[in-house]
Amino acid sequence: MTTWHMAYGFRIFGNVAASILYGKFDATGIARQFQNNVPNVLTADIKDNDHWKTVPHLQIILGFEWGSCLWDDKMFFSLKAGWEVNEFRNLHPFPFPAGIANTVFSVARDLAMQGLTIETRLDF
Repeated sequence: MTTWHMAYGFRIFGNVAASILYGKFDATGIARQFQNNVPNVLTADIKDNDHWKTVPHLQIILGFEWGSCLWDDKMFFSLKAGWEVNEFRNLHPFPFPAGIANTVFSVARDLAMQGLTIETRLDF
C-alpha cells in the first residue's frame, strides 16, 4: 500500500496487486436454439463438473484517508474511503454444446467487480 501524506492528517492511498489463483468450480447452463430469431424447443443442459482452472486476478484501489492521534497520543483513529476494482480474467469458459447449430450462447468470460470500500480504524 502506497500512502502520500498531506496536511492536517489527510492522506491519499493506493495499491495495485496481481495474483494467479487456482481452484475448482462446477458450471451449469442451458443453451437454446433459435430459428429466424424465434426460440426453438430444442435445448441442451450443460454441465462441467470438477473443472480446475488457473485465473489471473488484478486488484486496484485508490482513495483518501484521514487520521488523528487521540488521548495524548495513546490512541489513533482513522477513516478511509477508496474505489476498488477487482478483475478475474477467463473465469467461466463453458464448453460449447455439441450438436446444436445456430445457438445463441452468452457467457461472461471475465468477471469485474468495483465499488466503494470504507474502513474505520481505532488503534490503542
